[in-house]
Amino acid sequence: MKSALKRIEESVKQIIAPKINKYLQQNSNSIPNTQKETYKLKEDKDMDKSELQKINFIRKSCGTLCDSSRPGTSGPYFNHVTAPVDCEAIYRNPYIDEGHNLKEAPRKIPKELWDEFTMNNKLPVSAGYIYKKYTGDTAKTPVWTKKQAEGYINLAAHGTLKGTYGVSETNALRGGIGNAAGVKNGRVFVIGSENP
Repeated sequence: MKSALKRIEESVKQIIAPKINKYLQQNSNSIPNTQKETYKLKEDKDMDKSELQKINFIRKSCGTLCDSSRPGTSGPYFNHVTAPVDCEAIYRNPYIDEGHNLKEAPRKIPKELWDEFTMNNKLPVSAGYIYKKYTGDTAKTPVWTKKQAEGYINLAAHGTLKGTYGVSETNALRGGIGNAAGVKNGRVFVIGSENP
């Protein structure tokens, strides 16, 4: 387990951290550098009550998995937090895959969701806006065939799956999943992927 964690740590140090630093240097004029500036990205108005009811229903299905206030145990880059997961409840929730009913994505974080977005103010928030509608749209790979999935599994098993973020990130993730408590038979739930 330690060797897999070491590989993840090295991957973060060598690949992810330099990319983040480069981004921060190139975009320093748009990133808040104080807590006061961060709070400018928090919406002042209340959310629509029907939307908030849907979110609260999702929170109820999600249970402690969605409770970002739990401290967890210390790790090299973030705290390790575990939670029981009721997949059936999450899958059955009629709102889990529903988009918001706004004309465009919000430019500020709704105050009722601020804690979830910031992990209870543990994460800084930077300015940036991307509007891409996914709900009701078609993914790049809308149907994943068994042949495609087996091909990706084979590439991952040989450490050559490029994935979305490159071979080294994919291998670091694979190593982490391989040592994650509760992952059985290599099965994980993927949310929001354009391709397998």
